[in-house]
Amino acid sequence: PELLAEALQSAQLCGIPEVRTQDHQARLRELRTAERQLHSAMQSGDRVLLTTAIEEASLQGLKTPTLTEAQQRLQSSKTSTLVAAIRQRDYVALGRAISEAEERSATEQSEIADVLEQARQQYEELEGVAKAVGDALCTLDYNDLCSSLHEAERLNVITDDVRKRPRSVG
Repeated sequence: PELLAEALQSAQLCGIPEVRTQDHQARLRELRTAERQLHSAMQSGDRVLLTTAIEEASLQGLKTPTLTEAQQRLQSSKTSTLVAAIRQRDYVALGRAISEAEERSATEQSEIADVLEQARQQYEELEGVAKAVGDALCTLDYNDLCSSLHEAERLNVITDDVRKRPRSVG
């Protein structure tokens, strides 16, 4: 956008009528708007908003350090595995995704701290349910088995023990 702004300023100084540069001025406004949206999205920390702003900036043909920074920030966040495991409430996949996230650098971990914390909280919740199912299977207490399997079903906890659920229970 800066080169276009300079070109428009030069055109004005050379006496080119504003009517002949209107399309270019509109284009400059579009590019500046896309760049402002990128700044705003990066400041908000909202990954969905950032993704949308990056897509819009790319569609507009914006090529600035701001776009590069936004793309790198989004890329480095690498939260897709965590988010998918959270959405599926898959105990095993969630544990794996948390382990992967914890192996990243401190900088990358700080970038995804909010999602990682949410994943950890959900993992603890699912771990309690998974443990209850495992304990009930060990004791073979019918009532404990029924209640723990119902809770696992309600929370969509997916573990090997839950998959072993006897057909007559629940």
